[in-house]
Amino acid sequence: MSRRSVWGWHNGVRTLGKGYFLRSLCIRHLLPLASAVLLLAAGPARAALLGPSPYLGFADSPFFGLGITLEDFEDGALNVSGISATGGVALPPAALTDSVDPGGFSYYSGDPGVTKMTFTFSGALPTRAGVVWTDVGRLLGETSPFTGQGDVVFEAFDENGASLGQIGPVLLGDGQVFGSQAEDRFFGVVHLGGISRIEIGMPDSDDWEIDHLQFGVPVPEPGTASLLLGGLALLAARARRRAAGPIPTGRA
Repeated sequence: MSRRSVWGWHNGVRTLGKGYFLRSLCIRHLLPLASAVLLLAAGPARAALLGPSPYLGFADSPFFGLGITLEDFEDGALNVSGISATGGVALPPAALTDSVDPGGFSYYSGDPGVTKMTFTFSGALPTRAGVVWTDVGRLLGETSPFTGQGDVVFEAFDENGASLGQIGPVLLGDGQVFGSQAEDRFFGVVHLGGISRIEIGMPDSDDWEIDHLQFGVPVPEPGTASLLLGGLALLAARARRRAAGPIPTGRA
């Protein structure tokens, strides 16, 4: 997805009428979470993988407003309780730093870097977790000028360490090595049985960044799923009545 098409989609959400905004809200936030609720209603053994989806700020998280611990690295470290990392280091603000937060920190693969970062949870395991991929510079063996694009893989693991599934490889990047929010993409997982760790990596690069690591409490119990879905239906109905014209897909 190009930077231009992503920004056009978000600008459209901000400037068009209330009906358009509600319809876009359903597509961007509520429908992905509703899909997760439907899967989880079948029992704790089921998992829902989410993403990659555009992410310009925490409000773009499908977990926004649902009791999430957010590590944004803005104090220069990964130091929230209940999680540890293998690989990566906090990267301070600079021209090449690609943080979700303007002028902020990101979490970098390192120099020399790693092709995969692992985030392991301890104590009471979360039932929701996610991370935002923000940028890639150099591919392995590449010399300047750099491609600025590469394959990204996300995988999550249950309470026993078994894989809950994988997203990717998916090609991401806007072809630029300077910080830009438009290419940022969220990857996440929901699993009522507990998530022991998540991994995100770029098999062909050791020069890439992530941000907004997040994890939290359970989604609504299956008995309350109907209430959530009922609310989604009402929002969708209101959006249909007020909206005019086709729904944009965000594609160029």
